[in-house]
Amino acid sequence: MSTINLVPEGFRQKKEKTSKKLVIIPIVLIIITAIICAGLFFYEKTLSNKVSDLDNEIDQINEKISQELDTEVISFQKHLNNLKRMLNDHIYYSNVFDLIEKNTVPTVSFESFDGDVPSKKIQLKGKAISFSSLAKQVVAFREAEEISKVDFSSASIGVDGGIGFDLSLFLKQEMFEYKK
Repeated sequence: MSTINLVPEGFRQKKEKTSKKLVIIPIVLIIITAIICAGLFFYEKTLSNKVSDLDNEIDQINEKISQELDTEVISFQKHLNNLKRMLNDHIYYSNVFDLIEKNTVPTVSFESFDGDVPSKKIQLKGKAISFSSLAKQVVAFREAEEISKVDFSSASIGVDGGIGFDLSLFLKQEMFEYKK
């Protein structure tokens, strides 16, 4: 028997070509997609390695900066401690001069000053216009709270008629320290 075919001959050939295209296009798209996915996978790995390398580099730089900063901080702390020690050990004669100025009788003047910090002793040479002025000066120093002891060692009448004298003042330790 003969086969009856109602589909025209040209249409059948077109359909076969079209169906081949329909099979090839998805395969090509799947291959392109697979290539793109593989490329993205390897690109992600490359980026991940670069990020890891940069993180390591940042960690190394931070460690180096941290070590340098630690060294600087330690050095600065040593300088601060030295400065503090120097300031604590510093002798402040300005307190002593203020004390002498505050307690000096107007008719008495001082010609020399010699300080010995370890013994807390101040030696003064001066002139008074009279023995009465000299006595008032000794009393003024003895009444000062900051002076623990006053030694009057000598007095003499000068050629100008004034009274030359030597005094030793023994001061309390806080007189040599900084007053805030």
